Amino acid sequence: MRHLSRLAAFTLALAGCNYFSGADDIELSTEATTGGSAAPAYLPADGVSLASVAIYQGVERIVAKDGAGVAEGVPIVAGRDALVRLFYAVNADYDKEPVIARLFLDDGEPLEVTAPLGAGSTLDVLTSTLNFDVPGERVTTTTSFRAEILQAAAKTTGDNAAAVFPAEGTHPLYATSAGPSLKLVLVPIAYGADGSGRLPDTSPEQLERYRNTFYKLYPTPAVDVRVVEQPLVWNAPVLANFSGWQDLLNAMIDVRKNGGAKHEEFWYGVFSPSATFESYCGGGCVAGLSLLGDDPNQAWLRAGIGLGFTGEGVTMTAVHEIGHEHGRNHAPCGTNQGLDLAFPTQGAILDAWGFDLIARTLVAKDTNKDFMSYCGPAWITAYTYSALLSRLQTVNAAAMASRVSGARGGGERARSGAPHAESYERIGVGADGTLTWLAPLELDEPARGEQLDATVTSDAGDEPVTAQYFPYSHGGGGLLLVPRGEAKARAVGSRFGRIGR
Repeated sequence: MRHLSRLAAFTLALAGCNYFSGADDIELSTEATTGGSAAPAYLPADGVSLASVAIYQGVERIVAKDGAGVAEGVPIVAGRDALVRLFYAVNADYDKEPVIARLFLDDGEPLEVTAPLGAGSTLDVLTSTLNFDVPGERVTTTTSFRAEILQAAAKTTGDNAAAVFPAEGTHPLYATSAGPSLKLVLVPIAYGADGSGRLPDTSPEQLERYRNTFYKLYPTPAVDVRVVEQPLVWNAPVLANFSGWQDLLNAMIDVRKNGGAKHEEFWYGVFSPSATFESYCGGGCVAGLSLLGDDPNQAWLRAGIGLGFTGEGVTMTAVHEIGHEHGRNHAPCGTNQGLDLAFPTQGAILDAWGFDLIARTLVAKDTNKDFMSYCGPAWITAYTYSALLSRLQTVNAAAMASRVSGARGGGERARSGAPHAESYERIGVGADGTLTWLAPLELDEPARGEQLDATVTSDAGDEPVTAQYFPYSHGGGGLLLVPRGEAKARAVGSRFGRIGR
C-alpha cells in the first residue's frame, strides 16, 4: 500500500509537469497492472541524487544545483548546439543497475541515455556524467527542461525526489537570441611585393577550418563564411616586424567601405607574404591587425587583416582579430598593449570550464587562456563569451531593424532617412609617433572614437576641431580622423604632433 501511494504521488507530479509546461505528451512509460489501469514503467532511482545540471555551448553554464534552479551565469544561446551534463551522487541504496536518464525539452520527445552509474560525477571526467547532445533547434528563447534519473518500477521504491529536477513541472533555460549567425567575409589579398602575386588559402578545407574555429568559440547559432571574388592586389611589403601592416589595414577599410558590405558583416583580409608560415614568422611576427572601437554602430571598423596560410593557427588569429572588431581589448597575458582593465582573471586564465563542440572534449579551466590574450592554449572565458554575445546581438538587431524600416541594407547604417556623408582627413599615427597622410575617408554617419582636440590650418586660417582617434589592435599607433572643412587642410596639429602637406 505504501508503494502504491508513492507511485500515485509521482504520477500526480508528472501530471503537474504536463499542465505547467503545456507538454501533453510528457509522461512516464507505462505498463498494465492487475487492476487494468496503467502504472509508470520507470520511477526515480533509489540511492541517486541529481547534484547539478550544466549546459555547455562552449562555456559551462550551471542551470540547476542541489535541487534549485540557477538563473545567473553565462548566457545560453538560442539555436546553438549544446551538451547537457547531469552530475550525480550515489549512496548505498543504489543497486548498481543501469539507469535511464531523460532530458525533456518542452513538448518534444525526451532525449534518453541508458548507463550504469559510477561512484559519482567529477567535473574533469566527461564520462562520469550522464550526457545529452542537444541540437540547436531544440534550444529556443522559451525552452524549459526537466531531468530525471530513473529505473524500472519494480527495482525502486519510486519516492526519491532527489533523482529528478525540478520536483514538479519544468524549469526555464533562459536562452537568449544572438541573431541568425556570425557573418565572416574573407577578402583574398594577392601579395605582390616579392613578385609572386601569391594568394592565401581559401580552399574548401581551409574555409571549413575558419567556420569550425569560429563556431566552437563564438556565441552564435551558425557561422556564415563567404569569400570575395575579386582579390585585393597589394604590391607593397608587409613585414614580420609590423612594417607595412598599417597601410594594408587602411586599404582593407576602404575595400569594406566600397565593397557593398552589410552592416552585420565582419570583413577580414587574408594574405600570404611568404611561401610558408615558418619562413615568414620563424623569428616571431605580427600575424593580424585591426582597429579598436567601442561603438557597435561604427560598421566601418569591422575590417581587419591577418595571415592566410593553411591550418588552424591562422584561423585562431582571425578569431582574435574579429574579437577586436567586436570591441574587445587584450586579455592580460603576453602583452601590455591595449589591455582590458576590467578583465576578471589574472594571466587571462579561464573563469569557467569549457567544452569544444567540434572536438567533443572538455576544456580545463586552470590550464587554458582566453583567446584575446597572447598566451595559450587558447579558449574563451565566460567574460569574453558574454561580451561577444552582447555585441553580436546589437549588430544583428541593428541590421534587422535597418532592413525592416526600409533603410538600405549595405554599407554604413543610416539612423533615419537618407544617409548623410561625413568626410574626414585620415592620418596614420605610427607606433614611433610618425604621422602620415592617408586618403580621405567618407562615412555615412559621424565617426565616434576617442575624442581629442585638434587644430586644422587652411587658407582660411586656424580652426579648432574635435578629432576622433582609433588605436590599432597591436603594435601601437592608430588612426586619426579629422573633420574636413570647405577649405583644404594644409596642416593638422594634435597631441600627436603636427603634420603639414
